[in-house]
Amino acid sequence: MLGEASHRFNVVNHDCQDAKNLVFVGMSSCQGECWMNRLWVEADLRITTGFIEPHFYAGFSGGSKALVPGIAGLQTVRHFHRAALIAHPHTTWARTFDNPLQALTREMASFVPPHFIVNVTLNHSKNITGIFAGDMTAAHDAGCAAALHEATVQVPRLYPLVITTNSGFPLDQNFYQTVKGISAAARIVEPGGVIMAFSRCNNGLPLEGEFAEILSEPGSNEELYSKILATQVTRHDQWQVQTLLQCLERARIVLYSELSPGDRIRSRTEHTEDPVGLIRELIVARGGGPMPTAILPEGPLSIACPPGQQNNA
Repeated sequence: MLGEASHRFNVVNHDCQDAKNLVFVGMSSCQGECWMNRLWVEADLRITTGFIEPHFYAGFSGGSKALVPGIAGLQTVRHFHRAALIAHPHTTWARTFDNPLQALTREMASFVPPHFIVNVTLNHSKNITGIFAGDMTAAHDAGCAAALHEATVQVPRLYPLVITTNSGFPLDQNFYQTVKGISAAARIVEPGGVIMAFSRCNNGLPLEGEFAEILSEPGSNEELYSKILATQVTRHDQWQVQTLLQCLERARIVLYSELSPGDRIRSRTEHTEDPVGLIRELIVARGGGPMPTAILPEGPLSIACPPGQQNNA
């Protein structure tokens, strides 16, 4: 991936569970321990790169997220994704200035901040539309403002049917990532409506982490959600299950994918091999008239803002 640069520089993959290469750098105001990669902490010059796109928890990606959770220890990552924080109504898409999760990543990153950041915004063709460089917070704020203009749109109503993708490869490789596209659709679906997600999921749920294990636990969606909210120690990938359950509380979720029969059962969603036929059934169920429908071809990369709710990066 790095080409010639890999021969000129020491390239290290961060391991959040490698205790000897983690350094405690401070305690957050919400009593979270912040552990960061030792190489970063001891470096003479610290530069981060990244791109800014809508994010279902932090409002937008980029900025301080390169550090927390990017190169943080697992204990810090778990605190950063704890159930109470994920459940907060301002922990959501396209919201930054009063977003508690965005505030936490910035607070923790400030313990050992970058000297300089370079973030970009991208268009549909992955061309750079803006470069935002300099101070971690100021540059990121400017990039988020640009992304807010480029990637969000106000819609006039909530919809009984929202059709979404997960923006294709590589985000459509598993169901874990597909939850992001579902979450984007949940913003504008009518309560009790239908979210239809088109995502290949050729790598399954997947089996890495604890996502599949948590999804497979016995009990109803309501029981599992209550259990997650009551957890004292955040389990790995628990947050993605929590987000899925929040979406299921609002709407039916129907997936068109390559998930195996066993994974389909574990996913807690409905499935179809005939999306057109399902749409016809929904139309008939509504009396045969026109059915207002929203389509999100970019899935989580283009965010619709529902009536009465203003995005505020």
